Amino acid sequence: MSFRPEAIGPFPQSYALTQAGDVRLVPVPGHTAGQLAVIVEEDGLSIFIAGDSSYSEELMLRGAVDGVAPDEQGARLTLERIRAYAAVVRTVYLPSHDPESAARLAERRLVQTASERATA
Repeated sequence: MSFRPEAIGPFPQSYALTQAGDVRLVPVPGHTAGQLAVIVEEDGLSIFIAGDSSYSEELMLRGAVDGVAPDEQGARLTLERIRAYAAVVRTVYLPSHDPESAARLAERRLVQTASERATA
């Protein structure tokens, strides 16, 4: 599989898994070499299956590199890209270890922008 320079938001490369392009892989460096996230477009929002890009949504929003990250610079860039993506695309963020991921998925609970968090 080779990634093409088909940008999706701030991610410069992606790979469409479906002919419609509604399921895509994007490289998310930092935690492990070759780590990928899956973006599923559904009913006007994106389900962002983040793997180990961050331990939780809260840490992603803070830009905190957590856990094992042998490529800290890559991890920071990944978190910046995820936040930039969620700032313009209605996004449900699902990191693997976040205990709230299942509830966020079931409720289709969106990532709040910085301004939404400030007024909440």
